[in-house]
Amino acid sequence: MVDIDQNELQPAADEPTNLEPKKASYSETKQVNKAVQTSDEKTTDALPKNYSEKSFEELILLFEKLLKADKISSVKEDAELIRSTFNQKYSDIFEEKKAAFLKEGGNEIDFEYQIREKRTFDKLFQEYKRKRTDHYKSVEQNLKENLEKRKALIEELKSLIGIDQSINTTYQQFKKLQESWRNVGAIPRTEANNIWKTYHHHVERFYDFLHLNRELRELDFKFNFEQKTMLIEQAEKLIEHPDPSRSFRDLQRLHRRWKDELGPVAKEHKDALWERFSAATKKVHANRQFYLENQEIIFKENLAKKNALIGEMEQMLSQNPTSHREWSQLSKSFEELRETFFTTGKVPKSENSNIWGKFKELLRAFNKKRNVFYKYIKKESAKNLELKRALIAKVDELKDSKDFKTTTPLIIQLQKDWKEIGAVDRKHREKVWKQFKAACNHYFNQMDASRNQESQEHLDNLEKKQAILDALTKLTENEEDSKKMKVAIEEYINDWKQIGDVPRKNNNIQNHFNTLLKKCYEKSGVKKSEVAKIMYDNKLQLIEGNQNAINKELISIQKKIDDTKNELNQLENNLQFFADGSEDSPLVKKVHADIKKHQKNLEILSRKKSQLKGI
Repeated sequence: MVDIDQNELQPAADEPTNLEPKKASYSETKQVNKAVQTSDEKTTDALPKNYSEKSFEELILLFEKLLKADKISSVKEDAELIRSTFNQKYSDIFEEKKAAFLKEGGNEIDFEYQIREKRTFDKLFQEYKRKRTDHYKSVEQNLKENLEKRKALIEELKSLIGIDQSINTTYQQFKKLQESWRNVGAIPRTEANNIWKTYHHHVERFYDFLHLNRELRELDFKFNFEQKTMLIEQAEKLIEHPDPSRSFRDLQRLHRRWKDELGPVAKEHKDALWERFSAATKKVHANRQFYLENQEIIFKENLAKKNALIGEMEQMLSQNPTSHREWSQLSKSFEELRETFFTTGKVPKSENSNIWGKFKELLRAFNKKRNVFYKYIKKESAKNLELKRALIAKVDELKDSKDFKTTTPLIIQLQKDWKEIGAVDRKHREKVWKQFKAACNHYFNQMDASRNQESQEHLDNLEKKQAILDALTKLTENEEDSKKMKVAIEEYINDWKQIGDVPRKNNNIQNHFNTLLKKCYEKSGVKKSEVAKIMYDNKLQLIEGNQNAINKELISIQKKIDDTKNELNQLENNLQFFADGSEDSPLVKKVHADIKKHQKNLEILSRKKSQLKGI
């Protein structure tokens, strides 16, 4: 492993040395180096992953997957955790088998136990160790190669000083050289400080060589100033970072950039920049030192924070969302607590297993509860899908119907039923809706087209009936032979029957027609009593075949019959209140006359009812 020495965090050669951070003691440095690894390795501060529930076969598969990682050093933590878990599980089984063997009377020296999975895993771990060894050999070789590259670049830089060519050409060569220097990777730690000082020494010499070309120098100074200011701002943000160990490692990377990638700045900014950078560095170091010295207190505070988070998660688990939207909102809040739990630092080792177990149990319980809800939703969704497909089938059966008066209420009810059915799965939702909508639209488009056609027919019928009304009006005004007049009336009645409906707003045209017919019959010499009978016969002919109209008329006639009977009964009851011998009384005579009148009306109504039932 390539350790990053704390001593690398030194000021540049052009910066004051009295602001160099205080070096840590041997014990402190040991603690720091223990927590700091190269940038391609994962930090050990991460929470342990749970492999205890995995079987031997699953652990082997996970380890095989780790061996395929691009950087073998990046999977160290997982590899060690899997190995530890595997060995612990194997040890538990081994001891269990051994105890059973001894219980049966076996001798401990004779006990042997091995499983195929153990041999497989041991081979995999040996392969992992070989790859790690090869990786670090490669890293070491790469460091040496990078050192030689930097030495060569320094020699190339030295050759530019005093060269006899255009200043612009020389400066462009210098810029390319700087870019190459930035792109060279890390070098051995023991050589880093010396190489860096040598490089910057010759950079200063080169700028002195270019002192006549002030504009180029100022441009470079400006660039370096902007970049160093950015690094300072990043360092100052690290002061407030909740993880001191992470801040410390990130600070080291900022110092490497300061030293290896950026050149000098104008003299008036040099001291101020370094003082600001150094001040941020000291605060990050102080935070790290405080963390190391107060771990127990910090761990207890972290334990309290995590217990509070678990309390909030338990409260969320007690809720019972009833919709996808509510579950989505709750899941988002739960995930935020989960992320906060992960980013909260370590707890006392004695409490780690307990708090981690509670956390895992809550995660499992929450996921299980959510899965139960969505399984139910999925089941309901499938049920709703079948219901909606059934409605589509019903609309398909009705969509070509021409009986709009009967069918339209059915279609409207099916649309209401559709709204009452719950949601279906997203992959089917749009498809079934389009099918249902298309079938409904097909029906209503046909109905609209039919209504448009009927509307024109009704207007034509209105015009024809109006012509008959005009003819009847003339018939009432002119002097005609009664026989001819009766024949004309019958012809007009027959013509009227052949004409269909008129627009609804003109339905009163029928009353106008009846009024004119009555006048014509009376003018032709027909008695009033006969006119009433003829008019009713005509009415029956007009409604013949229209069951709704017949039923409506039957209800009207029956009501009149009932009313007449009630009035007749009342009149007959009234006679009982008159004394004997009062037959000559005008009042009694009037009652008798009313009774006869009602009896006659009752006969007429009964005849009309019979006629209605006969058509």
